[in-house]
Amino acid sequence: MAEQMSDRMKTYLDCSGLGTWYGAAETMGNYAAMGAFLRGLSAGFVAYAWWKDGVQWVGSCGTKLSDAVAVIIEEVTRIEEAKNDLAERTQDDGPQEG
Repeated sequence: MAEQMSDRMKTYLDCSGLGTWYGAAETMGNYAAMGAFLRGLSAGFVAYAWWKDGVQWVGSCGTKLSDAVAVIIEEVTRIEEAKNDLAERTQDDGPQEG
């Protein structure tokens, strides 16, 4: 079974105002929409990152771009595992002979 979303990812979603939408997408198993959202989130982080003392930062809460991208990669991995779990369960629950 796939693990739960990290607290850091929940914070990003809460700040974006899209936490409810993302949770609903996950509940419905809409992994394509979740993946598209994460690609957009990543692109936004990169587009609006700013430099200070040789380090790229995102937002105004002291988060390095590299840390934010690591959280997104972790979440992509988590939803891929959930998607694979669902596919395995669907195969296991397939038509029964007999």
